[in-house]
Amino acid sequence: MNANPVGEPGGRLRIALAHAGDRIARVDIATSRPVHAARAFIGRTPREAVRLVPLLFSLCAGAQRIAAIVACERAQDLEPTLGEQAAREFALQLEIVREHALRILVDWPAALGIEPDRDTAARLFALQRLITGSLCGDNDTARRSALQLIEVVREAVIGDDWAEPAETGAVRDRPRAMLQRLLLALQVSGWQALGAGAGIRPLETFSGKTWLDRLSNTANSYALRPEIDGQARETTPYARRIDAPEVRAGTLRWGDGLATRLLALAGELNSALPKLQDYLERAHCAAPAEPLDDEAATGEGICVVDAARGTLMHHIELSQGRIRDYRIVAPTEWNFHPRGVAAQALGQLPFRSEAACAAQARALICAIDPCVAYDLDIRRHA
Repeated sequence: MNANPVGEPGGRLRIALAHAGDRIARVDIATSRPVHAARAFIGRTPREAVRLVPLLFSLCAGAQRIAAIVACERAQDLEPTLGEQAAREFALQLEIVREHALRILVDWPAALGIEPDRDTAARLFALQRLITGSLCGDNDTARRSALQLIEVVREAVIGDDWAEPAETGAVRDRPRAMLQRLLLALQVSGWQALGAGAGIRPLETFSGKTWLDRLSNTANSYALRPEIDGQARETTPYARRIDAPEVRAGTLRWGDGLATRLLALAGELNSALPKLQDYLERAHCAAPAEPLDDEAATGEGICVVDAARGTLMHHIELSQGRIRDYRIVAPTEWNFHPRGVAAQALGQLPFRSEAACAAQARALICAIDPCVAYDLDIRRHA
């Protein structure tokens, strides 16, 4: 069966579950993404590469573009202005707000069998376009649009009491915010702790130099199966917010199951909102500019950014102004590693029927959130 129809041209995931009795006995995750997908950049100038990145990566295109810009700058020993740095952070946070809101409004409801709120999602997309289109031209419009976007997210997406999930018996009317509807759906289905027990360590925060050393001394295949000291790592909103109060409280109740992961997503969305307002109130006006092309530039650069789905890395080597090597390590490669968090969480599923297992598996995959399409296969363990 197929799922997640929005995929990248670089391939898709193949997820196979084998059941024995009432449990999942084996999980296999493979990718058809080519090892040398970044070869499209080889021989190009930094400016050409930056313009190509968002054409190749439709999901989190903003984070991909910024990672490419910064990696190219560092390979050429260029320093961005404070305004450019602020503009890039704003673009990243705006994309996180859009992506997380879309997950809560559309993807999670579809995975849990309730009606998505596509009207609110469309309104948020329109406000985002208005914000980005007004920056540096009509900042008053950008500020007003950002305030509207924040209000919509707080009212229709997460709600004011998002960090305190209501119990089913305490709710008389249908909650307005989608987050509360999702949490109630998880409670009714008994899926709050689904997938708990994955036990994968969060990806460490290393310096750029440490990452540069690691990537410089690994084969190109590292980008498809990254590890730290031979072990998989997790880089998701849950992993990033593992010490946040709402995540700690959720972990005590449901482990690292679905409800806790949903609260982590909501918490990261909520924390991004004031960052948007702060940027606009400081009236910065600088687009995330493209790097210059230096025909004599020879060097190496890396950029590590917190994209919506996790840590994204771009690594570049320049020789005489042209790209000699380019590697991208995306969050999906960490989270859907053959021994990673998705594999471990899926391995915790019970098995009652193929249909029930498929529904639960889709919910877990949605929670961990790959950036490519996937095929799900469920069969009896040989």
